[in-house]
Amino acid sequence: MAREGLRLELSSGMRKALTQKEPVRYERLRLRTSDGTALVNLIIEPMPGPDAVKGVLLVLFEDVPETQDTLNEAALEPVADREQRIADLDRELSAKEEYLRTTVEELETSNEELKSTNEEMQSSNEELQSTNEELETSREELQSVNEELVTVNSELQQKIEELSRANNDMNNMLSGTGIGTLFVDQKLRIQRFTPAVTEIMNLIPTDIGRPLGDIAQRLTGDTDVVSAATTVLDTLNTIETHVRTSDERVYVMRAQPYRTLDNVIEGAVLTFVEVTEQQRLQAALDETAKAVAEAGAFAQNVLDTVREPELVLDGELTVVTANKAFLATFQQVRDDIIGHPLSEVYDGAWLNPDLVELLLEVLPAKKKLDDFKVGLTSGALGPRTITLNALEVLQTPGKRRLILLTVTDIEVGV
Repeated sequence: MAREGLRLELSSGMRKALTQKEPVRYERLRLRTSDGTALVNLIIEPMPGPDAVKGVLLVLFEDVPETQDTLNEAALEPVADREQRIADLDRELSAKEEYLRTTVEELETSNEELKSTNEEMQSSNEELQSTNEELETSREELQSVNEELVTVNSELQQKIEELSRANNDMNNMLSGTGIGTLFVDQKLRIQRFTPAVTEIMNLIPTDIGRPLGDIAQRLTGDTDVVSAATTVLDTLNTIETHVRTSDERVYVMRAQPYRTLDNVIEGAVLTFVEVTEQQRLQAALDETAKAVAEAGAFAQNVLDTVREPELVLDGELTVVTANKAFLATFQQVRDDIIGHPLSEVYDGAWLNPDLVELLLEVLPAKKKLDDFKVGLTSGALGPRTITLNALEVLQTPGKRRLILLTVTDIEVGV
């Protein structure tokens, strides 16, 4: 783009101005124009100012006015053309040498920068290699940690399965026993309950976490589950009492502190065991026992009205009872002989081998024996011969074997 006579100076001057940050000036440059030649001064200056104009150059051209010498030279140009040509070549050679020198300096600077960059790149490569080795080591460590985590995760999964199985076993055990169990924390908030508790309280699964006092109870009387739980947490004592529901069911309520393995109190446990059937059976047993006692008293009164001495034994020949006539005749005390073996009655005089054989072997087959004579060689009355009637009786319930001995006659001597 530049005209002939400016190319070298313009290119060289721009590099020098950018490098040295100073104005560069070339004077009396001969510029070829359409009308011939003209002399100009070339000035190249870096633009001062903000970073936006940094690296921008201002190029100025100054016209050199033609003097008398210049005109004379122009008139003599055909004659001195050789000298002018030599001068132009010298100036052009000087510009090219300066351009070549500048290019060489820039090349050396570029080489140094490239060398520095190469060293930096080599250093960065070594650092990257070291980092890569560290990453490889870290990868191996992470792989090892990952394997350990997999092992730990497998163990934890196994523990979770065991805990889940144990929890299921406990839930099935609590549900299978039919015992209502209610767990509350220290603030009396419901933590867990078994299905049997729903027969006593209006509980549903969404009641977990609700205060115990918000739940409607089906208990009658003065018993209050909330008061019982509060007392247990305050005193750490166990409370056991009978409670009754509105449908006449009877339960044994037991409230006690909830203790952890570290003996830390974290709430209370309330259990409800239904004893409705047991109480009914107990009442029936009490009635039966009362009836048996009345029947025994009646039988004893009947025996006491009999004039002949009578003794009642069980299948093991243990005294069950005796009437007043027997006690008076043989001078015995009722409490001293009842429940004692026959061998201890009347100083052992009744332990006669013939009588024992009669009661244990002969009587079970015949059920009744009359007028059997037995000799008593000792006792307070002295030697006596007694006549006995024996009767086997099966007492209900249980078919208990009893033996009724009646003394019909007593003779002096054996």
